Amino acid sequence: MKKFLSSILILTLAVCCLFMVACSPTGTYKFYSMSYAENGLTMEIKSGEKFMGVTITEDFMVLQLNDDGSGEVSTQGETAEITWVKEG
Repeated sequence: MKKFLSSILILTLAVCCLFMVACSPTGTYKFYSMSYAENGLTMEIKSGEKFMGVTITEDFMVLQLNDDGSGEVSTQGETAEITWVKEG
């Protein structure tokens, strides 16, 4: 299950990055929803819904981007330091 959730986290982060290109990206981003397709099945999970017996809250994934290019991504009790650059 950890591998599955990690894959979803990476996909969610990639989508977040695409949407942040057009605006000032600094701030805190919390989980709203995610969707994925596997073996012809498409599923969408929104904040507050249950997934595999667990209620997914907006704190499931939190992305913090600071003005200085640093930041953090937190999920399932684990936090990682990140760096980012706005292109364009």
